[in-house]
Amino acid sequence: MTDDETSNNDIATDANTQPPLFVLGVGAAGMDADRLAELLDAIAGASNLAIMLLLRDRQLLDEARLRELLGSQATLLSVPSDGDRLQPGRFYLPPADTVVTLEEGRIRLRALPGGESDHGLIDSFFVSMAHDQDGNVIGLIMGRFDGDGTLGTAAIRECGGLALAVDDAALHGLDLRSASNPAAITDDILPLPQIAARIAAHMQRHHGYGHPVPTGVRNGSESDKLSQVAAILRNTTGHDFHGYKRATFLRRVQRRMQVAQVETLEQYLEVLRNRFDEPLQLFNDLLIGVTKFFRDRREFEFLEQQVIPRLFQGKHTGDSLRIWVLGCSTGEEAYSLAMLLREHAETLDTAPRIQIFASDIDGRALATARVGRYASSIVGEVAPERLRRWFVKEGDTYVVSKELRELCVFSQHSIVKDPPFSRLDLVSCR
Repeated sequence: MTDDETSNNDIATDANTQPPLFVLGVGAAGMDADRLAELLDAIAGASNLAIMLLLRDRQLLDEARLRELLGSQATLLSVPSDGDRLQPGRFYLPPADTVVTLEEGRIRLRALPGGESDHGLIDSFFVSMAHDQDGNVIGLIMGRFDGDGTLGTAAIRECGGLALAVDDAALHGLDLRSASNPAAITDDILPLPQIAARIAAHMQRHHGYGHPVPTGVRNGSESDKLSQVAAILRNTTGHDFHGYKRATFLRRVQRRMQVAQVETLEQYLEVLRNRFDEPLQLFNDLLIGVTKFFRDRREFEFLEQQVIPRLFQGKHTGDSLRIWVLGCSTGEEAYSLAMLLREHAETLDTAPRIQIFASDIDGRALATARVGRYASSIVGEVAPERLRRWFVKEGDTYVVSKELRELCVFSQHSIVKDPPFSRLDLVSCR
């Protein structure tokens, strides 16, 4: 048996088991065409996997070139039409300059208006497949990473899917807080030859296919083992989850067991003890940010009308207006305040420099906040005139304007362990 046949058999499944359909979204910018062909060759033959190719910079790799690279696998490549139902065992290459989403298992296509950037195409599909496919989703980032995929990988992880990135020399040495480093948002970064086997293992272990829950989470010693998990978290992160809602705690632990590829809680405890980064990974999964733009609208109206005008009183050009937003999560509250502050500053002849310090203990949430990309559902939260003034539409997402992003500094910070910011005019802790 050849190496290629081994890879294909690793990810192929017995049709008699009737496994669920999984969807793999491959997001790539500035991608090496040969590496993409290598990936597709390795995963070809998966009878329960549909692959959507979200390729930016399409001038570098069109359909004809991709078919040439795929060789005998080219018959698996399809250019979808709007309304097509996803089929397993297919590679889908949407038309260039097209926003792709999923809706009840069908592919929806929308042409980009002239002049609109192709940034956001990866996030648009990742978010939609996470909402549409009930956790049977995998997101893969390849090539240059510029933040497109940050919002989508968060949605994939939240629904129980798997988020991966292909290791690349360009990533080495990047700060984990950088918007250019997918390590800040994905479950794992792997060399290209290991990706196919990792996807196959995840599909085999996923809830609903052979293992409704990992086997070691159903016996009588479960409570004691979960208590040990919480103790490790307390000792390594300084945060105590013993009082956390049990069902939610168990669900997050189960997701990490899938990612760590272990079957029992006893095995997962060993992972927590022996992999230095696993406690932080579980900790981040347990953090649930409840936020949106202008949440509790009456409070923001009071801020806009009564508080913000007073903050500017006595301040002029050369002065600073310093705001601290604690527990900022994915950034919506910080950007909401930034809009109000800038709008008031524009009514004045002279205005101070606005500085918003936004902090949270969740590094992945901060990665989303720094990119400033949000799902199209924010149209129900942000007034139309503000949406036009402060956001740029990219695909089915909205990105906060550079002007607002430059007002905000996002940093990882624990209110329990770290010193506070100083010389503040307003502190927001909600």
